Amino acid sequence: FQSLQGEVRHAVSFAIDMGYHHFDFAYVYQNEWEIRETLLEKIEEGIVMQDDLFVFSKLWCTFYEKTLLKEAYQKTLVALQLDYLDLYLMHWSLGFKELFPADENDMIVPSDMDFVNAWEAMEELVDAGLVKANGIFNFNHIQINWLLSKSGLKYKPANNQISCPQIHHSFLPQEELINFCHSKGISVTAYCSLGAPSWP
Repeated sequence: FQSLQGEVRHAVSFAIDMGYHHFDFAYVYQNEWEIRETLLEKIEEGIVMQDDLFVFSKLWCTFYEKTLLKEAYQKTLVALQLDYLDLYLMHWSLGFKELFPADENDMIVPSDMDFVNAWEAMEELVDAGLVKANGIFNFNHIQINWLLSKSGLKYKPANNQISCPQIHHSFLPQEELINFCHSKGISVTAYCSLGAPSWP
């Protein structure tokens, strides 16, 4: 995220060489093709196998309609040249129009697609063997309860990725949300816990 074109390839290569096996991607970052080249290179060199890696990506908010969702997921698999992902996260609880649309007041334009309905299509990806598990991104306890109360829910979220501060966002304690997720059997992953270029 926020890497200049070409930089992420070197970062992923270095990370694999240093023993990292957990890789977090997203459609909206628009760098999956760069990552693909590095992953394939390392697999071909015998440094790692896909089974050694934990690779996941995120469904962008413009693809919450079932047909679009499945097409978006297939594009991610093609972009990464992988047969499956270990985890697929819903990238926010609110559907958007294409990418980052804004109205005349520079406010994001939402779509009318419900994330609960999108979750049903994500469950079908699990049933088809295309992803091992699904998760959510920056969901609060109200949104999680809403999803868990879905009629006919087959798979609850395996993971909730949140901004979990160590240095960055030190004013945003997340212990209550983390404990809530754990009480529901949902693991938690932190992002940008050591900061980022625009979040010192």
